[in-house]
Amino acid sequence: MKPKLWRPSKVVANLATKSLGSWTRWPDFAQLHHGKPCAWQPNEADTAGTRHLANDQWRPVALGNGALKAPLGPAGGHVNETKNSSLLRRENTSAQETLPLFVHIPKTAGTSIWAALGPSYSDSNRYPEVPFSCLKHNPPKEHVQRSFAVIREPCSRLASEFTWAQKLAWFDIYYRDYGVIKEFPPTCSMFNSWVRAVLARYQQSSDVEDCHMIPQWCYLSKVDEVLPLDQDLQKRLRALSPEFHSLNLPRLNADDLAQRSNVTCSCLDAWNLAAIQEHFRDDFITWHLAFGKPSPYAPESFKSGLIRRKKGCTYKKNWKRIWPKDSSVGISAEGLARAV
Repeated sequence: MKPKLWRPSKVVANLATKSLGSWTRWPDFAQLHHGKPCAWQPNEADTAGTRHLANDQWRPVALGNGALKAPLGPAGGHVNETKNSSLLRRENTSAQETLPLFVHIPKTAGTSIWAALGPSYSDSNRYPEVPFSCLKHNPPKEHVQRSFAVIREPCSRLASEFTWAQKLAWFDIYYRDYGVIKEFPPTCSMFNSWVRAVLARYQQSSDVEDCHMIPQWCYLSKVDEVLPLDQDLQKRLRALSPEFHSLNLPRLNADDLAQRSNVTCSCLDAWNLAAIQEHFRDDFITWHLAFGKPSPYAPESFKSGLIRRKKGCTYKKNWKRIWPKDSSVGISAEGLARAV
């Protein structure tokens, strides 16, 4: 069934329209219309999505559960609706076909994906990165052409990070400087103490815990395709490129210690849960769009209505801002054409 189209009211349209140089379009709202995901699509005058955005307006497309099937492409390309496609698929008919670039978000099956792609798939000098020293997953500075990334439910990712990090030497800083009580198996009390401490450390340096606390949206806003981490991930990866058609995804670095220890966001006290909802705000919104259902830990206000995501991220090192250099934080003109 063809997705139902809808247009914001005149009042919303007047408030929403935004200009950036010669580019004019609706801003990047998270599309949750009456609690249902939706995507941006051109008006009838440009249903192929091939005209320059300065001449277009865009409207949301209501979607059902599952992968987003009404994506849109940037100026000069067109979208291709494909069964079992990822959250966003773009076909660029003017560029030579090359392998998609993998943008690695920590704790989203990245190690398994690198193994599946094989040794011939380069992981160096792929795109300009924020100057951190995080292994294989410094965030991109700008939009990455022909790229894809994986999104994970934010609280599952956080609990996985906690149980993984507490096995490493750097975790001693939480015992020594933040009063986290060392326990094994990990407990809800230990998880709460760590959440408070790691968020405090993030305020000082964004690359804390090898960049694992950077919101996923900081990566996702720079890629062309977003795949939800679910049971169909291998199928979605194979659909990205003909070269990936026989890709086999192993299960590496998988650890169910958090699940076995009942360490989830249900453990968090009210202060910590509110802090996590704010820190990963755009991840909760984007997960809803990607997976078709909201996270059980997302605030009620995220589950309906139009909610705006950030246009970009800022990064700090030892309290000093390192990127972007100027005071403006914006998404690229090409990024404006994507509605993840």
